[in-house]
Amino acid sequence: LADAAAAGVLSDAGDRLRFRHQLIHQVLAEQTPTAVRAALHAEIAQLLAGSGAGPDAVARHLLAVPGRLDEWAVGWLAAVPEPVLHALPQVFAELLTRTVSAAGGQQEHAEALGTRLALVLFWLGRDVQALEAAGGVAQRSADPVLAARMRILVIRAAGRSGRTEDGLTALVTSPGDDELPLLWRARLGAWSAMLLNQMARSQSVPAGHPALEQAAAQARVALEQANDSGDPQTVATARHVLAMCGDS
Repeated sequence: LADAAAAGVLSDAGDRLRFRHQLIHQVLAEQTPTAVRAALHAEIAQLLAGSGAGPDAVARHLLAVPGRLDEWAVGWLAAVPEPVLHALPQVFAELLTRTVSAAGGQQEHAEALGTRLALVLFWLGRDVQALEAAGGVAQRSADPVLAARMRILVIRAAGRSGRTEDGLTALVTSPGDDELPLLWRARLGAWSAMLLNQMARSQSVPAGHPALEQAAAQARVALEQANDSGDPQTVATARHVLAMCGDS
């Protein structure tokens, strides 16, 4: 480091060192053989993760590692808190897509990785991919709350992309629905009503049509459950559906 600083390659940056110019950094990186560069990025990522560095720094180095990620990296991705994914959704979408595709749902962390992938894809507006990812988690998960959460994501992605027919699978009740807490029954019911209403409106049915009545009935049940569970967001969702059904 002393030699590099004396040669003007590195300069002081407070209690750290930095390349005097980004071009020097770029040239040195490009002169490093591809295989060596990938191995260095993988090693740096692991060292950063072990030292408690920010997930964004770790993720950027992992992104530079081609092919399948090491097991430690897969476990790290599965453990990244969901709110952190908001910081770099594009980067995490790439890493999670590669990881989930390579494992084919057979790995230890498949459920956590699939959930995170569905979320970042939905945030990025990649609705068709989000729908598929969330649907896969919902079908495989033994956790009724997670399954309900992913079914809601399927409904929202299907509605937002205009593929309402693809959202119908999320409306089919499952044995796990009986185990759902009231709050999640209300949320699933409200978003199901939203999809039913959207499907009816896409067919230009008149007021009082059975399809609209079905959506409104579903929304009324969800509204009652949301009030009982004290979930104001779902209260708002259910009321919104009722208003669209003509129940002003």
